Parts: sequence; structure tokens; C-alpha cells
Amino acid sequence: MKKTEPLLSSLSNCRGTDMPRKLLFGAIVGILMACQTVLAGNQQELMARLVTLKFQNQRFEKVISSIEKQTKARIVYSSERVNVDRTVNVEVNKMRLDAVLDEILSPLNLTYRVVGGQIVLENLTREQSGVPAKPETADRTVTGVVVDEKNAALPGVSVILKGTNRGTTTDGQGKFSLLVPDDPAALLTFSFVGYQSQDVALGAQTIFNIALKPDVGALDEVVVIGYGAVRKRDLTGSVVQLKSEQLKEVPSNNVLDAVQGKIAGADITRSSGQAGAGVNITIRGNRSIGGNNSPLIIVDGVQYGDLADINSNDIESMEVLKDASSIAIYGSRGANGVILITTKKGKSGRPDISFNSYAGLSQVTMYPRAMNITEFRDFKREAWRAAGVWNSPADDPAIFTNVAEYDALQKRHLDRLPERTHSPGFPAKLPAGFPRWVRKTQILRFC
Repeated sequence: MKKTEPLLSSLSNCRGTDMPRKLLFGAIVGILMACQTVLAGNQQELMARLVTLKFQNQRFEKVISSIEKQTKARIVYSSERVNVDRTVNVEVNKMRLDAVLDEILSPLNLTYRVVGGQIVLENLTREQSGVPAKPETADRTVTGVVVDEKNAALPGVSVILKGTNRGTTTDGQGKFSLLVPDDPAALLTFSFVGYQSQDVALGAQTIFNIALKPDVGALDEVVVIGYGAVRKRDLTGSVVQLKSEQLKEVPSNNVLDAVQGKIAGADITRSSGQAGAGVNITIRGNRSIGGNNSPLIIVDGVQYGDLADINSNDIESMEVLKDASSIAIYGSRGANGVILITTKKGKSGRPDISFNSYAGLSQVTMYPRAMNITEFRDFKREAWRAAGVWNSPADDPAIFTNVAEYDALQKRHLDRLPERTHSPGFPAKLPAGFPRWVRKTQILRFC
């Protein structure tokens, strides 16, 4: 006996039966329309549910959760596309769910649709939000040559599309080529050391001939050297100049912290890893194995001692002399380099008082766990047992050779054993610190 065939198979074999095929097709369409009507009715019933809300500056996530509890509906969304931390202001009383969703979602550029009895939240498209799409601009290639005031090619000139990270540099013949958007209002910035930067609008040009002018103001800056002061244009020695504005960029009570990384050929290191440790500077390496390698410090023409005693806010400028020609006047005392410091002077006008300070705390984040007396004893016994020296407590005198240590083990306390001293630091503009404290109750061992 044959099993009952599927409905579609039976319908396909209806040829020659009393039921016309057109009538059968109409029945199927009617069933589908009935199902669609039922689904539409369910959606209308869902959207007709009433909601009462009163929130001020409430998180979006909590507002949606309250709607779900009141309507027994499930609202789904992607946290990657919807910012759940945005705040919502809403106050409605027995309002239809669809109207509430429109009021909440519209200011957030969100919309919704009902899928299988669930409400799915989505971002508005540009067409839905009414925001005109930004017209796409085609790229074009611009080329050109950059020369100096004497019409000589300038290699290495930076050519940057202003406001972006798109750029290039000129080659050995001063030529450049850059792909830029076809936007007449865009600007190209040409910059080179010792020359004034220049901004040029793209317009409709594709070929640019740029002539940079020397930065006369930078060359006329006064630089203090051993023999006095000269202008940068007349300077022949290796001198690095730092202004007071550069020294204020780093909050520190030591001026060497502020100049670290700003002086070519200078090595600035700390004497130890302890908080508040001193800072050392050497210029162009060490010249002595056992002697002093610190540079000569001159403050306002007077030989000075330690840079740590100078307030960086009092410095007008700092010049670092590094080569033989610039330090020749100081003779052998300048063999390790010379640091010239010019302090700020009084100026005419009304009195001006400023106050600037900072404070911080430097301490170890976590100390390693120390062994107590029992753990240390067992640890040392086990080590000597593996070496074949210790077999029983009677062998303790052979492994605990330190008399004070052996006595401490017998008395069950540690007294006058090697101590580990910790010194938390307190960096500040004014000298300050914490009392030193000593841990005497434990032995520190790294396993």
C-alpha cells in the first residue's frame, strides 16, 4: 500500500481529475493571502499596544528595556551600529508603540521594522534621513618644481595636502608629484627648514612652480656662545638652542628631564631606578673611564654646579656647545661639552606674579612576596637535601653558616638580618619626601 504523497506531488498528478488546475492554483493563492493578512494583523496589534514613559537624560538601553516590559515585545539591535549610551528625553502617556518609537528613534537617526514578531532597529539611510549624499570627487595628479630665492632647485621640501596626511617630498631636482582630490578649494602646504612655509590653492592647476623665501627671522635669532652672542646666520660651531617654552612642555623638578630627546648627541640617564634618582647628562659619549664626564655648566656667565638646583621656569634660554670651535674659550674644562644657561631678567612695566606647581607620588606598584621564617628554612633545607648535604635537622648548622641567621631560626624570629629598604619618592617642585622605612620581619628571596 502506497504512503500518502506530498501535497504538491498530489496536485501535480491531478490531470484528468474533476478538480481543475486553475481552481487549485486559486486555492493556494488564497491560503497565502490569508497567512499574510494574519501576519499583518499581528503587526498592527503589536504596534497598537500602549506605552507610558517618563525619562530625562536616560540611557537609550534602559528606555528600550522599559518599552519591552510594558508591551511584551522583543526589540533587537546591534550594539555596534546603535550607540546604547546615548541619552533620551521622553514623556508619553498611553501612546501607541509605533508613535513612541518614531518619537524616540527619529532624533537618533534610527528607524525600525517588524520581522517575524520582532522589532528590529536600524540606522537611517541618507535617503531616509533627508541628508544629501556628499558628491564624490575624482582624484587628479598635480606636479611641479620648488626652487629657492636664487631659482635653484630645493630637494627634500615637504608637500602636504593641508588637513590630511597625504603628502610627498621633492626629489633631487626639486620636482614633486602628488595625487589630490579634484577640489579647487584644497590647499597644498610647502615647507622646508630655514624657509617660510607657503600655502597654495589647487584651483584648476595641475602644474605648480613654487619659489620659497628664506625665513630671515629664524636666521636673525641670537645664540649665546662662549665668546658672547652671535646670530644663527653667522654661527659655524655645533650649538643647540632651547627656548623657555620648550622647557615648560615637560612637568619636572629637574631641567634635564625637560631637555631629554631634544639635544642631538646628548645621553640623559638616571643614576638608578629609584624614584627621584638623580639625572646625568653626557655630551657625545664618555671621554674618561674613571673621571667625571659631566659637561661644564655656566649660568649667566658664572660656573655652576648641579642642574637639578635650577628651576626650569627661571630659564630664558639654554645653549649646548658640543664641538671644539664653540667650547675653545673654556679650554680643558669644556672637554665634556658646555651648557650655557641664560636666566630671565626683570622687564619694565607693571608687576606680574605667576604661580605654577605640580606634585606626584612615585612608588612600587607591588612588592614581591617574601618568605616567612618557616618557608625560608624549608626552602634552604630542600636545596641542600638535593645537594646531598642535609638529611635531618641535626645538619642545620652545616647549611645555616651565618651565626645570626641560625640563632634567628632557633628563636623563631628574624633579628639583625640583611634588611630590604624601600624609599617611596615624592616628586614635586619643592623638596619633599617620605621617611624611609625598613622591613625587618621577612627575608626576601627570588625563586
